[in-house]
Amino acid sequence: MVTYKEQREFFITTLEKLKSIVLKIENEEELITVHIPTWSEKSAVPFFPSRIEIIFEIPAVSKAEIMLYANDDWKKWNKISIIKVDTKEAFQKQGNGRRLLNAVKRLAHELNVPYISGTILKKEGYSSEEFYQKCGFKTDGSKFELYMDT
Repeated sequence: MVTYKEQREFFITTLEKLKSIVLKIENEEELITVHIPTWSEKSAVPFFPSRIEIIFEIPAVSKAEIMLYANDDWKKWNKISIIKVDTKEAFQKQGNGRRLLNAVKRLAHELNVPYISGTILKKEGYSSEEFYQKCGFKTDGSKFELYMDT
């Protein structure tokens, strides 16, 4: 069983890494902002979540929400789940969603996360499957996935 101290150290170390990765992404990817959680001893709970929500955004244009998942022994992050990628209609087909996914891939690479996945959106004659294929993901009609070279 992992102790509170080990979870705390892993969580805080990850947040510090995320801050430096976010700075790199925001400096190199014009207009992308990344929102990560903050740590405070005052708001600490007796356990830590096994996931961290991160939001990549091109303000007023596009947003990607992801979850970063830890493995069971709290030694590393083992998966990123893309919850959604949403681009306003006027800004679609201009590379904005792809830019956000490239930033997510960069985060995965920097944290040595081996796997990214999510569910394909299907509604009213639209499917996001082709979008994810163009971004380098393998698809099966209901989900998309990418194994990273770590």
